[in-house]
Amino acid sequence: MKRRIVTTVLAACMIFNSVPLVYAAEPIKEAVLTSNSTTNIARNTVDALGIMQVNNLNAHVTRGNFAQILVNASTYAGNTDWILKSSPYADVSSNHWASSYIQITAQNDWLTGYLGGRFKPEDPVKLHEAVYGLTSLLGYTRNDVQGSQLQGRMKLYYDKGLNENISKGIDEALTREDCINLIYNTLKAANKNGIMYGQSTFNCTLDPVSGEINYLNLLEDKMVGPFIVETGISSIIPFALKDAVVYIDRKPASTGEIRKGDIVYYNKAMKTVWVYRYKTETGRVLPENVQYANGGLIPTGVTFVGGQYVLEGSAVAAEFSTFGDALNAETPITIIYDERTTMTAEGYEITTKYIVGVVIGK
Repeated sequence: MKRRIVTTVLAACMIFNSVPLVYAAEPIKEAVLTSNSTTNIARNTVDALGIMQVNNLNAHVTRGNFAQILVNASTYAGNTDWILKSSPYADVSSNHWASSYIQITAQNDWLTGYLGGRFKPEDPVKLHEAVYGLTSLLGYTRNDVQGSQLQGRMKLYYDKGLNENISKGIDEALTREDCINLIYNTLKAANKNGIMYGQSTFNCTLDPVSGEINYLNLLEDKMVGPFIVETGISSIIPFALKDAVVYIDRKPASTGEIRKGDIVYYNKAMKTVWVYRYKTETGRVLPENVQYANGGLIPTGVTFVGGQYVLEGSAVAAEFSTFGDALNAETPITIIYDERTTMTAEGYEITTKYIVGVVIGK
């Protein structure tokens, strides 16, 4: 059974081929970033959002695939179950895997069909077709484009910077890598109302230095957890174990290596699981066990099961305050803690225990 855990804000960090030392309050999360190139940031951003597959980058994308990409990159993402499986096109049956996506794109005028009522879902999507769909996501309609739709949409394509890292001509078929870059550029672009599309749709933010989407913040937002493994990992993660990419204490591992008591986080879109083996302790805490600072308002430490602990972060501190659940729990709580050793000026080692998470209830 999953138990509610209060923890401090987490940081996702394997960046630029190095792993910085981060204290357990901000546990290291192995993202798939391998360099600081825009291409890799684009790939990992699109992957974290679950918009499209980011493997087999040279494979062509079909019109059916691109209909799915458009939906996943829109406010419909994750909310398509209510769509009836039907299609306005003669060559797309209700049983076609992309029928609901094609229906949404048709209703919103994101992709157009061909003469004779056909959609041609297996044909490769071309640049001008993708541009039409993406500028539509940005809020532009046929009425916003004067004269030729083709020329008007392509002008928006260049004006909005959607062409960055795209070398295809207007009538050329797109690969997955092309589509990744197109989607990423669209996320950074301003919509018709002047707001960054990725911000308005997915709460993306730009790094003030690089001007790229802050992938680490995005990954952090998409992480779920922490959970303590009690009976098995399959009861925690919402995807097949065979598809999971696993890291245990920053090292690649397998789901079979996850054991009872491990601390688990996951990202559903990336099908990635991060496991940490912090120490835990279970017991009760009384009001007189809590130490305060600033006139007795902010808890800073606690004596727990005979040990002395420092409270790491405001979220954990709040749990041990007068109004917190840890202090008022009717059953024993479980703390998650990390031990850190520092050296004094005299050369002595001092080990301090930091509470980085609190499990409330069963």
